[in-house]
Amino acid sequence: MDNQQQQENTELFRHLFVAVGQTVMRILERTDRGMTPLQAVALMTVYTHPGKTMTQLASEMGIANAQLTRLIAGMERLDLVARQHNPDNRREVQVMRTAHGDTVAEQNMRDVEQVMDVQLAKLSGTERDELSKHLHAIIATLAKVGIVEQPRDGQ
Repeated sequence: MDNQQQQENTELFRHLFVAVGQTVMRILERTDRGMTPLQAVALMTVYTHPGKTMTQLASEMGIANAQLTRLIAGMERLDLVARQHNPDNRREVQVMRTAHGDTVAEQNMRDVEQVMDVQLAKLSGTERDELSKHLHAIIATLAKVGIVEQPRDGQ
C-alpha cells in the first residue's frame, strides 16, 4: 500500500471513529443514568473486558492513571464497577463488573441498538446486507492489526 492510500485509510478510520463515537455519546446523553461520557466508556470497557488492571484500563482509554483512579472511585460509589486486588499479584488492582453495572451497560447497549435500528431501517434490504458485509470486513481487518478484538460467535 502506498503512502497516499495509507493516509486516506487513516483519515477514513478517523472519520468513522469520530462519527460513531459522537452518535453513541448523543444517544447516551439522552438517558439520565448519572454518568459522564467517560464513565460510560469505562463501563463498557469493563463490561466487555472485566479484570483489566487499572494500568491497562488507563492505557486503553488514553487517560492518566490518576484520572482513572478518580473515575473508577466515582463509578464504585454508583456500584457500576468494583476494584479488587489480583490474588496472584497484590500490587495489581483489577476492575471488575458488578450486577448493577451490568444492568446499566446492557441498558446503554439496548438504547444505542434501538436508535440504530430506527436509523438503519431507512435502508433497503440490499443496503443493509451490504452494510453488514462491510462492517464484518472492517471488524475482521481491525482485529487483524490489533485495533479491536474479533467478536466471539453470537456477539
